[in-house]
Amino acid sequence: MLNNASNDESYRGLSEKRIELIIDTLSNFPYNEKQFTNHILPYIAQWLYDNYVNKESTCVIISTITNINRLQDEVDNIYEGIVCLSAKTNLQNYLTKEEFKKLEDVIEPRRRNGTLTGELDDNVNIVINYKMKKIFKETSYVNRKGEKDSKFTPLIEAVPEKLIVYDSPLLEQPRSFKIVWTSNVSSRNFITAGENTGATIPEISTYIVNAGFSHNPRLVEGGLSCVINTLIESGNAIIKTDIDNPGFYYDPTNDKITPVKKVVTVPSQEELAKCAKWLHELSRYYEEHLSTLATVLKWCLMSEFSYAKKQAGDNMPWLYLKGTSKAGKTTLGRIGLFIHTIPNTDENDIGGTSVDTVARLGVKVSKSCDPILVNEPASVFNRKSTKEMIKVCVESTLARSKYMGASYGGIPAFAPILFTANMYVPEDDAIINRLHVISFSYNQRKSEFEKKEFENKFHVKSPHISPLQNLKYLGQFAASEIIAEPGLLLDDWKETADKIIARFYKYMGVDVPEWLTLWEESESIGDLDDSQREDIRNFFVSEFNNARKKVNTYDTYGNRTQSTLDIDDVTTSEDFTDLNWSIVNNRMLTWAIPFTSGRSGHKYICLTQGLRKALGERLDFCSDLKSIGELLGWEYKNTRFGKSTMKVIKIRFDEFMEFLYPNVEFEDVI
Repeated sequence: MLNNASNDESYRGLSEKRIELIIDTLSNFPYNEKQFTNHILPYIAQWLYDNYVNKESTCVIISTITNINRLQDEVDNIYEGIVCLSAKTNLQNYLTKEEFKKLEDVIEPRRRNGTLTGELDDNVNIVINYKMKKIFKETSYVNRKGEKDSKFTPLIEAVPEKLIVYDSPLLEQPRSFKIVWTSNVSSRNFITAGENTGATIPEISTYIVNAGFSHNPRLVEGGLSCVINTLIESGNAIIKTDIDNPGFYYDPTNDKITPVKKVVTVPSQEELAKCAKWLHELSRYYEEHLSTLATVLKWCLMSEFSYAKKQAGDNMPWLYLKGTSKAGKTTLGRIGLFIHTIPNTDENDIGGTSVDTVARLGVKVSKSCDPILVNEPASVFNRKSTKEMIKVCVESTLARSKYMGASYGGIPAFAPILFTANMYVPEDDAIINRLHVISFSYNQRKSEFEKKEFENKFHVKSPHISPLQNLKYLGQFAASEIIAEPGLLLDDWKETADKIIARFYKYMGVDVPEWLTLWEESESIGDLDDSQREDIRNFFVSEFNNARKKVNTYDTYGNRTQSTLDIDDVTTSEDFTDLNWSIVNNRMLTWAIPFTSGRSGHKYICLTQGLRKALGERLDFCSDLKSIGELLGWEYKNTRFGKSTMKVIKIRFDEFMEFLYPNVEFEDVI
């Protein structure tokens, strides 16, 4: 059987004007209906098919000439790739030479005439010359003899063989284009298109200029716009208003969910029972951590609809599983992927280095709405550009926004990401707000025997033979529910997940397992603040310990030496206070200034802007000095030092010591 090419993106609908021209041409031929049916129209259908005209336009043309029922089977066979007729040969043998040329003029105008012309303004045309494989700018003028003449300026050393226009009403992006070019100055055709979609006119123009296909870079962008519009108006472009990227998309105008390349059927009772069985089997292996299992599964259930939620004006966080190694974080993430897809190490089960640049991250999140599992993303979060891009992706439909000519568009953020890592997430509250963070403790580690037993039962590492493929029925059920009730997208993602789970089991006539109603709470900003305070405390202690190595001491003869102070016997508050005050008072810490109140005699430590820089060098910390003071509960104020005044964090030294050594009680230092 031949390939069914009619399902390819290249098949297009003809304009009404082009259809009328073909019908008028055929109607003027001196043949009866039987002759058309037996000797002309079947080959016309093949010819149109060969020129990437879709079946709908072909049937409109045929039905105007004869009863379409007589030829429907033949047309279907042509478009299904079952038969392939020699269209031109048969028509040339049956029609006169003049009739064939007329037909060729209306079906293949650009190939027949060799040129296609578009009007830029009253005196300027853009001419696509297919014979010369060049695009010219034609300027009309009146010469010295008073005659009309034209000047041709080479514009582009290539012509478009195929143009696809992406103009989906479901995506918040400007129209884009994919063009296949042919040129005399290149031994092969080349394509201008974006990642997983088309490219804008400025992007195509930039490529043409940079690749050396233009004599006049200044004129390319305007000329290219005219070329594209001319091809569209002449019916030589394929207009795609649908989406190629698999997933679910929300149309707010019609309050409708549109599935793309997704199976949307309500599973049978038998299929639902298989899914429920393997959910139960999973729960037996996670008896002590059922809330974690339930949360990951329900996040993965909703993740497929995260882009649709953003289109509806809401969003859901990305998932971050962190903690001790060998605790099953990655395995649990892979289990969740089975709900809507199958784990694949080339596509959706990848390492952090696969998304550690803006370009790589953009490519991955713009392919489909399927969730992606990213293992060990340290390189992603340690790079500011990708960290900032993740913040945008979680809440926006665009991963990377930019101006494209007069329009604003960019790379779509279709896919959500599930991260698994041994490291903690970056200490950035904006990141924490956009992630659902779950910690895995030491007691969740699995022995080699437990891991082998689990793999033998579930085959997570061999997904194509895994019984967990039955989890797809839960995903299909969720899709059918959300398509039937798009308003579910407007609810909180957790509430929607619980509703779908409840309906899933109600449809089977059984109660929801209690463990599937559980949620593992995400770590909060408060948890992050505690961690940051502890890091700052450790920084201070380390700085004071290092400073002791630089203390100057003098022997009985007055000779100065540098030594480390022994603190083994320093246990009282007075000991710690005297030791550390001497370090501050001798300005051994560049970011600390000693201050003694003239009235009360209280001793203070004043922390300067140098502290912010020192913390930034040692920690993943970017707050300003005022924010550091607020985090620690210390006052940030103007303080006079001699004749100058500066803003510092000012804290009584006894309170500062209590922060450094919480196990020791300190008295007021005067």
